[in-house]
Amino acid sequence: MAIENLIETLKILSDGNSYSGEEIGKRLGIGRAAIWKIISQLREKGLQIESVKGQGYKLLDNVEMLDENTIKADLKDNSFDEIITLNQTASTNSYLSSQFTDSTKNLACIAENQTGGRGRNNRSWISPFARSIAMSVRWH
Repeated sequence: MAIENLIETLKILSDGNSYSGEEIGKRLGIGRAAIWKIISQLREKGLQIESVKGQGYKLLDNVEMLDENTIKADLKDNSFDEIITLNQTASTNSYLSSQFTDSTKNLACIAENQTGGRGRNNRSWISPFARSIAMSVRWH
């Protein structure tokens, strides 16, 4: 299942209201069976989602998804030339290094989910899905 569908489903549920599988499916352009699979995957990632017959799915966790416009609006200092938000990446640092090799811009790369990052002493730096923020900055 595409990470985009997980993110979009989570965005729908993040307001704390209940939504039927049919309603979520209509918004995403997919069937109820696919929504059931997405809900199962979100649960496997540790999110608490309640399922009530006749009411639908409800996210019990407080989740706020990354929003590039909100981040930019809340910055006191506009030092970044570009802020890149990603749903998922292996590494925010690797992303900046590979995509902006010749750039002279001040960049920030922020991801909802990082699957293969490296920290100090080459330790694994994994950010759980919708639970933290992985961020790298490239400063020129």
